[in-house]
Amino acid sequence: MKNYFDIKDKVAVITGASSGLGWQIAQAYASQGAKLALFARREEKTSRKRCGNRKRIRY
Repeated sequence: MKNYFDIKDKVAVITGASSGLGWQIAQAYASQGAKLALFARREEKTSRKRCGNRKRIRY
């Protein structure tokens, strides 16, 4: 039977990732092996955080 909740190597786009629910979701997805695209209004808060063993890419 296929596991429909397997997110390993899937890309998750998360907004509001600097704190609160967005940050908690990002941590949970990272722990399950998802690739993340995190967006937030407050860059100063996100620049000090790491989500799993991920590298930070800025545009």
